[in-house]
Amino acid sequence: MERRALLFRNLYTPTEHVRDGVLTMVGERIESVRPLSEAARCRPEEELEGFEIYDAADGIVLPGLIDIHLHGACGHNFLSADVAAHLPTVASGLCRFGVTGFLLTLGHAPWALLAGALGRAGRLASASGHGAMCLGVNMEGPFINPTRVGAGSPRCCLPPSEELLREMLDLASGSLRVMTVAPELEGGLEAIASLARSGVVPAIGHTEAAFEESVAAVDAGARLATHVFNAMAPFHHRSPGPVGAVLACNELSAELIADGQHVHAGAMRALVRAKGADGVIIVSDGTPLLGSEEGTYLDAEGREIRVESGACRAPDGNLAGSATPLNRALAILRAATGLPTGEAARMATLNPARLLGIAERKGSLEPGKDADIAVVDEGFEVHMTFARGQLSFHG
Repeated sequence: MERRALLFRNLYTPTEHVRDGVLTMVGERIESVRPLSEAARCRPEEELEGFEIYDAADGIVLPGLIDIHLHGACGHNFLSADVAAHLPTVASGLCRFGVTGFLLTLGHAPWALLAGALGRAGRLASASGHGAMCLGVNMEGPFINPTRVGAGSPRCCLPPSEELLREMLDLASGSLRVMTVAPELEGGLEAIASLARSGVVPAIGHTEAAFEESVAAVDAGARLATHVFNAMAPFHHRSPGPVGAVLACNELSAELIADGQHVHAGAMRALVRAKGADGVIIVSDGTPLLGSEEGTYLDAEGREIRVESGACRAPDGNLAGSATPLNRALAILRAATGLPTGEAARMATLNPARLLGIAERKGSLEPGKDADIAVVDEGFEVHMTFARGQLSFHG
């Protein structure tokens, strides 16, 4: 079994800051995180005989990042029929950004296309290859309000029904982890309750729900708000709406697209102060253009999509997802909020792992957990990524 050791100066578990030590990996798991004497640091091969040794030098060692809202990457859209052929490329490419786990996210498509993609995704989620791991499926619709569809088409929205929900669960073959529902729709609260009973995390989003309807969704089992502030009724002091429910309900975790375009820095700061470091999950809302340089590109439908300041914009100027990967979003978040590195990192590591119920093996650097590790600099640029013990990126 392969044995690797990573020497470090600074490591975040992310619940504590550890200095001057070594993290050892045996196979896919973390064996230990422990101090390393100065003498051993000078001659590590003596103390770590039999280990392949890596040195994080002045880098910061974090748990691998988990992106629970990702529609595509590396030029590939998860709705495409050939996604299986391209998933290894995506899994490898995400490691450039320190991402070691993701939810394959589907939405904003006609039901026939969505159903086919969901069936394919259900099969892919159970496959484990190299690079970032597909942890399951996130369905962003189709039970969403057509008045808050965002960059999608209102024609892709469908009324909630138990029959259609059962079909989705069957197609997903146990891989559905998160699903967005607009609770104000007829049958919306029933769909949320049914998802919760099925072990799926219900999310509220793409919604015009009143505050009371949003709280009712929480009572029915909703535990996440999809990209807070975006594609939902805005906060007003006499009509707080879904944003007010996010701020008022501890049960709801808040997705935040921290690319600096989807949400103003002041709103990011207010959300983090209201929810605390444990209540926010940073997501990319990434598209096939994730990480792309600024410029104009054609999407799968032949539309011109402009990448501008890290965001994607449709021909009408509306936001159409993001091109900012999770590591860069963390840098933007920290600049906006002043959070310490460890607390910022928690929003892309331990918090999503807890939401998905996988914190016993992902989301922090502790013995027995998966050896998913990102080594970054002060600006969150990635130097090394280990995915389940394998060096998957070295910049």
